[in-house]
Amino acid sequence: MNLDDLWDFGDPAASEKRFREALAAGSFDEAQTKTQLARSLTLQKRFEEAQVVLDEVSRSLPQGDSVARARLLLEQGRVFRSSGNPEKGLPLFHEAAELSARLGEGGFEIDALHMVALADDPAKSEHWNRVAIERAEASNDPRARKWLGSLNNNLGWSLFDRGALVEALEAFNKALQARHEQGNPEQIRIAEWCVARILRELGRNEEAFAIHLRHFEQDPDSTYGNEELALLYEIKGENSKAKDHAARALNAMEADPYDEFPPERQAKLASLAAG
Repeated sequence: MNLDDLWDFGDPAASEKRFREALAAGSFDEAQTKTQLARSLTLQKRFEEAQVVLDEVSRSLPQGDSVARARLLLEQGRVFRSSGNPEKGLPLFHEAAELSARLGEGGFEIDALHMVALADDPAKSEHWNRVAIERAEASNDPRARKWLGSLNNNLGWSLFDRGALVEALEAFNKALQARHEQGNPEQIRIAEWCVARILRELGRNEEAFAIHLRHFEQDPDSTYGNEELALLYEIKGENSKAKDHAARALNAMEADPYDEFPPERQAKLASLAAG
């Protein structure tokens, strides 16, 4: 087991507990473990606590290039971005990418480039996603290549945002292929959802509907799956089913404290649920 095996990104509170236990047991490098503890706090929006932990790492870390410093730069940048200051995080992500490349740490380099794409001006995000994809595809490091699913997903949304729907579908299909290669059922389901979302936008509603119905059988309490089914049933004119799935989506949303659901989509669901 390595440090990153302690992560469950779907449950940052449980991850926090594991990182604290690892620190107490001295299971891994202390500085690196603290950076991941800080990340778990960031994901819970406990930014001040995360900053305290990162300040501890910064004070104790020796000067010079190290994996711990690359992780510190990444997590400090994530604190800034997640707390509403992406412009402060951006130079740290660039620095983390350059440092990781010097260290031969392909996984951290691609992670940092993926954060550059998220933190930079939206007009530049497509460029940085493509840079990261090119580097990941050229790498023999499995830790770098594992990012291809996320990177193609992010590229897909950048293309979606500028209306390039056919290209977006291609990117999402590449993300799905990468997820199948990794073999994580939950990640495969998310990638399929993205494909189906673009299929709906392209008017290929029956194809999208088939994917979401299959997902509903697997997970009837999914916020995003029920949202799509509500919208597809509305298109089909089956308003009672649209109402049911909208209500399911709203109930699932209330049960997830970490989900930031766009208010305009929440309002649409509320309208459908009201009948």
